[in-house]
Amino acid sequence: MDDHILTVRGIEKSHGGTKVLRGITLQIPRGQFVLLMGGSGSGKTTLIRLVAGLERPDAGTVMLRGAMVDNRARGMFVPPERRGLGMVFQDYALWPHLTCLENITAAIPGSSMFRSGNERKERARVLLRDVAMEGLEARYPAHLSGGQQQRVGLARALAARPDLMLLDEPLSGLDVEVRSRMRDQIRQLVRETACSALFVTHDPIDVWRLADRVLVLEGGRIIQDATPDGLYGCPLSPRIARMTGAEGAFSLMLRRRDTQWGFDGPAGFQPVTPVGIGAEGPASAYLRPEGVRLAECGHVARRMDMTFEAGRWRTLWHLPHLNWSLHSLEAEIPPEQACLNFDGRHVFAYPSP
Repeated sequence: MDDHILTVRGIEKSHGGTKVLRGITLQIPRGQFVLLMGGSGSGKTTLIRLVAGLERPDAGTVMLRGAMVDNRARGMFVPPERRGLGMVFQDYALWPHLTCLENITAAIPGSSMFRSGNERKERARVLLRDVAMEGLEARYPAHLSGGQQQRVGLARALAARPDLMLLDEPLSGLDVEVRSRMRDQIRQLVRETACSALFVTHDPIDVWRLADRVLVLEGGRIIQDATPDGLYGCPLSPRIARMTGAEGAFSLMLRRRDTQWGFDGPAGFQPVTPVGIGAEGPASAYLRPEGVRLAECGHVARRMDMTFEAGRWRTLWHLPHLNWSLHSLEAEIPPEQACLNFDGRHVFAYPSP
């Protein structure tokens, strides 16, 4: 049996004259929760729709469970309803004329182990209970909040016991508290059912709360494929660095000392994490607030502003000699003037544009 629930090879896709996907190749093992991230127009929604069968690639192959489901050159296409996938989308897509219970019951295939009407209803009740919707079985979608509709959509997607879930920004229309609860429920239910998930998002919090693995798309290509900690430790582009909380771009003159890359500062040589750097010279730096430290000696900085956020003071500093303005996170109210040092693990240097 193929250990990969999904295999995509050489996918190309254009909308009109615009190239949306460029040679996408990836595999998802069984049981893995994969996040697909990227900016607007990066191709992430198009890719998940190709996997679902809602769109077709111009070239390339889509395989599910080791079997080909789409290859235009070979005349192969398996329609969405025969791909055995669970799908949850931003607009919920519930049937408005059916109750919560009926929406889920209708999604349980007749070939499943739940054959009788009573068995199917009981299975639907269990799924509603799993997503904290017990007692609302008789409600119609119009009488549910956005978070409740999304939970019913998730339960309906799980009704057929899929081994791969496709979720296209399912949390983007929900408020912060509901999003947080839904993240926990989605991850728990995916784990309990031992299925894989491909989850499209633009919210970096989803990376840290949900993912086993992150795929980042830019310009129709996968530019980074990493675990969440790998992404945090070495973001491969400035856009990804910003996604992990880094600020920039800051101009600097990069040089190499032995095996380390860095730049000269008032406290001496300041190490950085180089990304794609091949030679000394001008570079663009991105720096995370958690890498900024008050010190006895370092970069002289003037406090410009501060706000209290979740137990820490988020402080804006200006460094006149570098002409940088950046933030730090302080446990106590910081002085109006201070010296700052940087943790090189949180300073990323990229080639200048």
